[in-house]
Amino acid sequence: MFNDPKTKAIMMGGGIAALISVFPGLSLINFICCAGFILGGYLSVYFYHKTKIGYLTLAEGALMGLMSGVAAALIALFIQMIFVQAIGLEGLSQSMNETFEQFGLGSDAMKDLDGFNPAMMFTFPLILVYALGSALLYGFFGMIGGMIRAAQDTDHARTPKGPVEPPYSI
Repeated sequence: MFNDPKTKAIMMGGGIAALISVFPGLSLINFICCAGFILGGYLSVYFYHKTKIGYLTLAEGALMGLMSGVAAALIALFIQMIFVQAIGLEGLSQSMNETFEQFGLGSDAMKDLDGFNPAMMFTFPLILVYALGSALLYGFFGMIGGMIRAAQDTDHARTPKGPVEPPYSI
């Protein structure tokens, strides 16, 4: 299924971007102009370039970065759903209560959330909206990363090797 070098590169770049966005300490990287998503697109073009002779155009780099970002969004959604299933909705509700109390929003915030059921956050339409929004965001920044790497490759391809001949002789 993943024998195509382009697909392998996209999945590796997307997987790295997804892991960066899911884990709490690493997700701070995305606070810096979504650097994790840009890195995922960049790495997908980098990994593909290592298996291919020749260079990608900017359009191909942008497309690979975009697909890497969409893959990252889907992988991240899958990992987040596994975390929610492992913790359970009661654990999620308890974690939300502890976070509210930690920031001094204990009793007042809980009055506003009286009758709140965390299961309402995991309905199909909300998950679909989240997945589409994530795919757009991750894809956009992954596209930027792919274009950066493709531009580096094309600059390298244009750099002459050895002494440069003058255009004419006198």
